[in-house]
Amino acid sequence: MAAPDIGKTLGYGGSAEVDGVQVLVTSGSFSSAFATSWLQMIQTLPDGTPANKVLHADGTTVHSGSVGFDVSKDAMQLFAKTRLLRRFYPFDVGVFDGNDQYKMANCKATSVSLTGAAGGLVSATVAFLAPATWAPDTVLRAFIRDPTAASGQAVGYWWSGAKATLKAKSWTFTMNQDVTPVYGNTAGADPLYLRVGLTEYSLDVESYNALAAGSSDTVYIATDSFTLAGTTSETGFQFNGVTDLGTYRYLFGSGVTVGDAAQPVVS
Repeated sequence: MAAPDIGKTLGYGGSAEVDGVQVLVTSGSFSSAFATSWLQMIQTLPDGTPANKVLHADGTTVHSGSVGFDVSKDAMQLFAKTRLLRRFYPFDVGVFDGNDQYKMANCKATSVSLTGAAGGLVSATVAFLAPATWAPDTVLRAFIRDPTAASGQAVGYWWSGAKATLKAKSWTFTMNQDVTPVYGNTAGADPLYLRVGLTEYSLDVESYNALAAGSSDTVYIATDSFTLAGTTSETGFQFNGVTDLGTYRYLFGSGVTVGDAAQPVVS
């Protein structure tokens, strides 16, 4: 009898979709954490007893995941205030590794971040919770041969804006959302629903020049910009020796976003 074929053939690995948009995936993960409910014995059992605790109930399960990707022009539509940056927004995430493909449905973002640095690509990370575990499903995986502006998949290099005063060295935009699984006295361990609390937005910018009070300097992300209406929570200055230029750091925070779908949330 021939041995079963347990090998996997790697094909075009590296595809994912977020809310129906194919992204240039760099990492992806799904997980389910089980909190089982056990009864502890009142008395210590004698040696040789096969078990010292008894399964009492189904317990609870938390389904979570994350996906990282390089930001293309097409992917920028995900970061409109009407999509991932909107409180309580539901979306699906799919990951295809060249052999297996799965999706998690009706996810709620726990954090969304965009990062850019001089000479690099704009990258994004989305972490989320879901009401149920992942399941086999078809994931978008079109072969992207030439990432040009015409294809809509142009990779998001960044620049510091039209004004020469900012001279941004690096920046990180982050949204955090409070998401809690809610359970009931029902059969099964999955949550009844996901409760969503407050959202927070922040922009951390490192620049070579100090920003003037009331400055309207802009950080452009893949030719789109975000407006953050909030307050300054931290400022700083750092110098790393004679081979380094001094840099200024500004951290802005807000509980709301300003803009529309075309011009979402960061000035």
